[in-house]
Amino acid sequence: DTYAEVKRILLNGSPAYMNAFSPRENFLEYWRYGNHSSTTKNPKQLTKVMNKEIMHSYVIPFPSWTTRFIPNLHITPQGLLQKPGKKDRLVFDGSHLIDFDSICVNMMTDLSKEPIIRYGTALKRHLRRIWNLRISYPHEDILLWDDDVSGAFRWPRYHPDIASAFCFILSKTLYLPIGQVFGGNTSAQNFEPLAWARCLLAKELYYDSSLVEKHKDIIDQIQFEDDINEAT
Repeated sequence: DTYAEVKRILLNGSPAYMNAFSPRENFLEYWRYGNHSSTTKNPKQLTKVMNKEIMHSYVIPFPSWTTRFIPNLHITPQGLLQKPGKKDRLVFDGSHLIDFDSICVNMMTDLSKEPIIRYGTALKRHLRRIWNLRISYPHEDILLWDDDVSGAFRWPRYHPDIASAFCFILSKTLYLPIGQVFGGNTSAQNFEPLAWARCLLAKELYYDSSLVEKHKDIIDQIQFEDDINEAT
C-alpha cells in the first residue's frame, strides 16, 4: 500500500482525488477579498519569504494580470505568521470562508480518498520503544536520534491539472504552487506515505551490515556525548 501511494505521489502528483466546481462569482469574491491584513503590514518580510519560496522552486511567479486568463484558477487568502525567535511563515488559509455560501479550496477535496495518517501515534510508539529498550538493556545508554524534514509538505507535487486551484496573489504577483501548500487539508495525508516509506527503509537497512563499511567515512564523524566529554 505504501509503495502504491509513493508511486502515485511521485508519478501523478497529489492530492489523490480532486473533483470540484467553483462558480465565477466565488472566484471573484476571493479575488476581491485579497489577503489578510498581516501581509500588507509587513511587505519587506513578505518579500523575503516569497524570495525563499521561489529559490526552492516551491512556486512559479506570474504577473497578476494573467489571473483572469488561467482556467480552473482559485485564489486563496494569505497571512504572515510571525513569532519571536522563529522564521516568518506564510499562512495559506485554505479554509477561509468570506460568506456563508463561499467555497474554499479545502472544500474541493475528499479526505476519504487520501492516505491515512500515522503521525498521530508517533509519540506513543516512540515512547513504547524507549520503554522496551530499557527493559531489554537496563544498564546501557539509550541514544535517541532527532530527525527533521525541511519543507516536508513541499516534497509531493501538485498535478499540473489542479495546481491552479491552489494559487494566491501577493504584491501584484500571482504564485502558482508546485509543491503542496502548508494549509491545504490534503498536504499532510500526501506526505505521510513518503514519511512512512522512510521509516520502513530505515528499519530494513538497519540490518544491512555492509552499509557500515560502505559509509564508514561518514559514520566515523559521528560523536556521542561520552566521546565529546573525553575529547574536551
